[in-house]
Amino acid sequence: MTTTDDLRAALPNTAGINKAGHLAIGGCDTVELAERFGTPLLVFCERTFTDRASSVRASFGGPTIYYAAKAFLSKAVCGLVEREGLGLDVASGGEMFTGLAAGFPAGRMVMHGNNKLDSELEMAVGAGI
Repeated sequence: MTTTDDLRAALPNTAGINKAGHLAIGGCDTVELAERFGTPLLVFCERTFTDRASSVRASFGGPTIYYAAKAFLSKAVCGLVEREGLGLDVASGGEMFTGLAAGFPAGRMVMHGNNKLDSELEMAVGAGI
């Protein structure tokens, strides 16, 4: 059986039920969002991201904390990662391209994993990653 606390931990920090009885995230009515943009729809909560980044930084202190691009990446997310002082962990040329296109500092990016194309490695080295 799921408790309210278990469900709350799975939802964004700003999630709640509004006066219309709809799920709201960041003050946005998700029914209205679905009507406007269609479904499926991904709703990203900036406050949840920044709160969790702060919590991780507080827990681990000094070393650079890296955001795993594979979790979810867009230019806007790259901006949040940069603003929060995190590094960006990329595993593919596409993730690297998105970070660079967003203006994310190459010196705060790392590329991990195996099975990379020569072109991906050349791009990473050329960019200073």
